[in-house]
Amino acid sequence: MIKQIETTHKGLGIPIVFHDIAVLGQTSVLDLGEKGVGKGTTVRSTKGINIKPQLDMMMDSLNMTVLSNRIKGVSNENLLWRIKEWSTFSPYHRNYFLTVGSQIISDHSYEHVMQSKVGKPILLKVDNCMLMCLIGITPLKFQRMYTENENWESLASDRFIKWVTINPLRKESVKFDPKHDLPDIDLKLKRLPIESTLMITKKVLQKQITEERLPIFVRDLINAYCIMENYEQVNVKAELEFMKLFGIYLSIFPSITYTTNIEMPDSIAIGSLRLLAIVARHEGITIDDLIQVFNVYHKENRSERYDETIMRHTQILQDRDLMQIQTESPKRFYMSKRLENYFDWYRSIVS
Repeated sequence: MIKQIETTHKGLGIPIVFHDIAVLGQTSVLDLGEKGVGKGTTVRSTKGINIKPQLDMMMDSLNMTVLSNRIKGVSNENLLWRIKEWSTFSPYHRNYFLTVGSQIISDHSYEHVMQSKVGKPILLKVDNCMLMCLIGITPLKFQRMYTENENWESLASDRFIKWVTINPLRKESVKFDPKHDLPDIDLKLKRLPIESTLMITKKVLQKQITEERLPIFVRDLINAYCIMENYEQVNVKAELEFMKLFGIYLSIFPSITYTTNIEMPDSIAIGSLRLLAIVARHEGITIDDLIQVFNVYHKENRSERYDETIMRHTQILQDRDLMQIQTESPKRFYMSKRLENYFDWYRSIVS
């Protein structure tokens, strides 16, 4: 599956296959990334495994009429909402999602009757349904929503896997989406026998989800991976494979979140994440080139030099083993050895 995607869309094979596994495991994913890394392509190209076509919805807009026309009354089904770019949603659509979508995700049910302009009531009724959401969002938008909206902070922390896409393998863009075939999947296999303590997968997903919900996400994702691979049971071998494929990506979000005071909510190192995305595209980039890329300019605070700004945002990446610096002149910035080794391996398996 990964190789099929990589023939046309370099660097999106592993992200798209992870999203396939997440949908199969009834797990929602927030796809964080800068513009141009492939978030929208990933959201569009993910297979709606075990989702009826009419319940697999690309959400360009979201309101009662749209949902009632597609859903009406639905019971005991899986639903999939795809939002390829959160920034295209108006404030109204965002609030509607945080009201309706969050309740379906949390309670698996929702009912509302609204009078239409033509006099016929509009009914939206969802009963005992699992809603999975795939949302493409830039880190800056995510940070604003995360810190400004309590519903969003709770939802993101406890109901979504946060997948950060950096794409060192990306080549030129193309105008079509990738294609890949699924293996023969026995969807009747709801739960495979577990012959492991699942500690490896728990370590991979640690800090992605609250401790209370972590066991559920661990069980659902590794179970979905094993069903996708046609394994007869969940064992340590499958966990190691899962970690090798997806562990690096899943570790980035926890690495760029921090708090400076236990009384304050977590913050996201947006500047550091943007810096990592740029550095990942180059095999060594100088600080002068980074200044040109970011067009750094302090209109109000001229006390800090441009290179000091970049070095300040670099610090967290060095501390979290995401970046390394060659100190010889001219100073150059690289992904850490850990990331370099992973993407070298990634290239090798699809070459």
